[in-house]
Amino acid sequence: MSKDSAKPQASPDPEPSSLADTGRQILRSVLGIVCLVALLYGVFRGEALLHPHEQSAFSNDNPATPFSAKEICGNMSQSERPILLEMAAGKYIQPWLDAAGNQFHRFCPNVHIKLLSMDDLDAARAILTGQLHPTIWAPTHEFLLRYLEHARRPATPAVDLNSQADLIESPVVVLFWEDRLNLLSFLLREQPSEEGQWVRGLCAGIPRDPSLAGLPVESMKPGTWEDLYAPLLSQPTPKRGALAQNIRPSGDGMLPSLETVALWGGVKIGHPWPTRFAGGIASLYLLSQDYLLPPRPMDTPHDAQSSHPSSSEVEAALATSREALRKWLRRCEAGLELPLISEQALTEAMFTQGPHYLDAVVTYEHLALPLLERIDSNALALKRMALLYPRPTLVARHPAVIFQSDPEQKEAAQHWIEFLRSPAIQELAIPLGFRPANKDVSVRDFDSLRNRFLRLRRYGVLPAPKLVEAPKPSGRVVAELMEIWGEATGRN
Repeated sequence: MSKDSAKPQASPDPEPSSLADTGRQILRSVLGIVCLVALLYGVFRGEALLHPHEQSAFSNDNPATPFSAKEICGNMSQSERPILLEMAAGKYIQPWLDAAGNQFHRFCPNVHIKLLSMDDLDAARAILTGQLHPTIWAPTHEFLLRYLEHARRPATPAVDLNSQADLIESPVVVLFWEDRLNLLSFLLREQPSEEGQWVRGLCAGIPRDPSLAGLPVESMKPGTWEDLYAPLLSQPTPKRGALAQNIRPSGDGMLPSLETVALWGGVKIGHPWPTRFAGGIASLYLLSQDYLLPPRPMDTPHDAQSSHPSSSEVEAALATSREALRKWLRRCEAGLELPLISEQALTEAMFTQGPHYLDAVVTYEHLALPLLERIDSNALALKRMALLYPRPTLVARHPAVIFQSDPEQKEAAQHWIEFLRSPAIQELAIPLGFRPANKDVSVRDFDSLRNRFLRLRRYGVLPAPKLVEAPKPSGRVVAELMEIWGEATGRN
């Protein structure tokens, strides 16, 4: 071995390419860390890099109309925690409230809304017994607020009826099988009577002062279609095959033969259970008011609204004719096999079980529209239905009231109710079959492809019906009618 070979050799100088590779690795690492930090920062702030932030319906894109979140949502709580609101409402408007609540929570993190879906009478009883303490209650009808005030106990929070705000609307309607409506409208026209449509429809063939002696309970129900129709066919006019002048027809309106009508059996116009569901109370009230105070004669169509009594007149008539009404209701309904089901279930049952089960049902417009839509999509295979806006009727406006609460809750509740009545949120109710309570929002202007009010007009649906409303019953009348019906039918 040589001397030179024994010396340690020095490390070679690094090549320029190796330095560049090392620099690039360091740069990639730094950039990766920066991107990760940016991503985490964006996630922390609620910003999705791959999913751009979706603006709510109330985002301000117009600099000419500026607003702040405070104007819509109110002040932040002094504790800097979200203000909790508990709202009890009917189950039919729950989908709309859920959609509105999702919008509101995105825009107003300072308020948290807890929605409770309950049948109206269950909610009223829970409030009366102290089991439920909502900040806001939105029952189906205003008369339920009056019922709560009438039945309230000292510990029950007071309701300020003057502060109520209507949310969305749905009138009480009658959904018929079309041939039944054609015949009924013909009978009402050809058999003049001082009685109103409710009495002659739901209690067809029952005299005002019926005899119950010796009559079995199972026979206490309305008369048959054949008994109503046969006397008219024995008259010289109209002739068989004549056109019926319908209340609100769809179709050709041809009258059936007596043999066909005999197969229909009794007149079966169903209504929900009056002591359990708001639609049942509405049906009972409209029927009872028609019995107590039949419509006054009208000289012109413009007298339709004034032809119906006032709320005080109904209450006075009930006080003097309570026993007569109880007896008449017993003769009409004690023998009916009324199912203990809601408005929605009853309406569905009419569709699924057919006309042998029910000729018609008293229901809400928003529940009838989906069935008419199903009929329309299978027009060649399904029997036709028709919608009637009876006179008088009641409109479910879902009034919202705020119960006694602290100032922060009250202010937040007011902002939430204003949000529900805003045009963008009111429009969300139209595809669900409800009408806006805010009159600045028109059903006619809504998207025609999703607008059942326009698409289903051939079945009697009216975009802007001229409704004749009955006077709103007092809480005392509601409570007394439920008691009378229970006595008359043996049900509660």
